[in-house]
Amino acid sequence: MFAGFEKQTQMSVSEVHGFIRTHRNAIDFALEHIPGGTAGLSAAATRAAVARAYYHIEHRTLKRFCSVLCKPELLEREIDKTAILLWKWLCATGGRSGGAMVQQERYGKTERAIAAYAAGDVLAKLYATDKELFPLPENKDSK
Repeated sequence: MFAGFEKQTQMSVSEVHGFIRTHRNAIDFALEHIPGGTAGLSAAATRAAVARAYYHIEHRTLKRFCSVLCKPELLEREIDKTAILLWKWLCATGGRSGGAMVQQERYGKTERAIAAYAAGDVLAKLYATDKELFPLPENKDSK
C-alpha cells in the first residue's frame, strides 16, 4: 500500500508505525473485505489496491466490489462481471511466485478493475494500469 506504483523506499520502524496509524481505517477496510485464505485474492497487492481505493471510491461501492470479488456467486448486476473478471484472473494466477513483477501486475489489474467498477464500466478484458489511479491523500498532487 505504501509504494503503489512509486519506487519503493525503505522506511524506518517509526515511519512504518506512523504510516499504519495514519491509514488504519483503509487498511482495516481492506483486511475486513478481502479476507485471507484464497491465493491471489488475499495477496498484499490486491489488498493494497483496495486500501488505496478506500480514499477515492464510495465505500458502499467498494464494499460491493469486494463482496463479489470474494464470492462470485453474488453476481446480480451486469457491472459485477468486472469484479468476476478480476476474480478469474487472480484465482488463475494465485499460485505464481510473488516476485515484484507479479505483485505489480496484480496491483495494476486490481486498481483498473476497481476504477472500472466504480465508473460503471463492464470490462471484457482486464489490463493492468501503468499509473497510480488511487494516490494516497498525502500524494494526491503527484497524480
